Amino acid sequence: AGQVGMLRDLLAAHPELTRERDAAGNTGLHLAVAHSDCVRPVLEHGADPNARESGDHATTLHLAAANGHLDSLRALLDAGGDVHGSGDLHQGGVIGWAIGDGRNVHAGVVSLLRERGARLNIFSAIAMNDLDAVREIVARDPAALSNRRSRFEQGQSPLHFALASPDGNSPKAPLYDMADLLISLGADVDAKDD
Repeated sequence: AGQVGMLRDLLAAHPELTRERDAAGNTGLHLAVAHSDCVRPVLEHGADPNARESGDHATTLHLAAANGHLDSLRALLDAGGDVHGSGDLHQGGVIGWAIGDGRNVHAGVVSLLRERGARLNIFSAIAMNDLDAVREIVARDPAALSNRRSRFEQGQSPLHFALASPDGNSPKAPLYDMADLLISLGADVDAKDD
C-alpha cells in the first residue's frame, strides 16, 4: 500500500516474507511495483526480480512496464531483472507488455528497456507504428511476418494486428501504412486468425 516505513520494519523482522506468495501467486515484489518507494526495500531483503507470478507467468518487470512504473522498472533492472522476460503467457515479453496494443506506451519505459538491451519484436514495432523497425526486423528474419500473437489476442498475424484490435472493441485505429508495408514485404493476406 506504499507504507515504506512499515514495510521496512516488517522486512527487518521477517526477511523471509520476500519469498511468500499471495493466493494469486504474486510475490510481495509483484505488489510493490505499483509503489516505487517499496521496490528497493523488498529487493534489499532478497526478493527475486525475475520471480514469476502464477496467472500470466509474468515477472515484476512485465507489471512495471505494462503500468508505466518507470522508477520501479529501473530498480528492477538494476537488481538484475531480465529485460526480455520471454515466457509469459501472452508471449509478448517485457517490451510487449510495455507497448501493449499502442495505447499503453508510457514516456520513458520503452526507451529505458531499449537502453538496457530489449529489442522490438514485429508486434511491438507495429504497435509503435515504427515502419523502419518493421523493415529491419523482417530483413533480419523474414519468418517474422508469419509470427502469431497468443491465444488471448486471437492468434493474430502481424497484418491482422496492424488492421484491428485483437478483441474488436479497442479504440486502436487501423494502421494502413503499416499494412501496406507488411503486404509489400510478403505478409500473407489470406492468413486467418483464431
